[in-house]
Amino acid sequence: MTFDVIIPWRGGCPYRQLALDWIVNAHEAYGRNVILGELDPDTEWSKARAVQAGLALSTADDIAISDGDVWVDSMELGFDHLGDVGWSMPFLDVHRLDPGATSAALQTGDLGGKLQQRAYRGVAGGGLTVITRELYDRVPLDPRFVGWGQEDEAWGAALATLAGKGWRGASGLFHLWHPPQQRQNRAVGSDASRLLRNLYLKARRSEPEMEALVAEARSLLQADVAV
Repeated sequence: MTFDVIIPWRGGCPYRQLALDWIVNAHEAYGRNVILGELDPDTEWSKARAVQAGLALSTADDIAISDGDVWVDSMELGFDHLGDVGWSMPFLDVHRLDPGATSAALQTGDLGGKLQQRAYRGVAGGGLTVITRELYDRVPLDPRFVGWGQEDEAWGAALATLAGKGWRGASGLFHLWHPPQQRQNRAVGSDASRLLRNLYLKARRSEPEMEALVAEARSLLQADVAV
């Protein structure tokens, strides 16, 4: 089985670029193939569409979808735990480094610096998720989430409902600091994203309802390919 690390990406922020360069180099030091799923800097951000751009360049059986500013110090990343469910997360808690600790980490590789806030449990579907290509094609991220926020939580709910609870590791996920994207507040990107997220959370109680939501997402992504 083959795997690629796909990083959804849009340039334009020098802090994010520094983080990305460090993350890519760290993955390549482990011998991993990294593919950037790039969107034009002038286009509206859509994580789903950036991932789709990366998938178009990949022929791997399994993929790790990773944000460009996070690192999990684990050799196997959860690929050995895909099993019958088809997805896994190699981390438990998120550790957000502050600007000074991020600067030090970029220079020395030491991720043990000061945090912006106390470590907290990561959202399923966020940060870094390992998944089979077959399952991702069946249960993709939703391109109706634009801008910052809520797409990861919705995707995690869809995967758990339609595929089953994925394996979760105990490693920490380290987030390198950068200026935040424009958003409504720390928890909500926009009203539209919040409402769509709520539809996904409600659909956790009904596989047919969840499948209907995911089918709409698949249809939009397939339409992009057809254009």
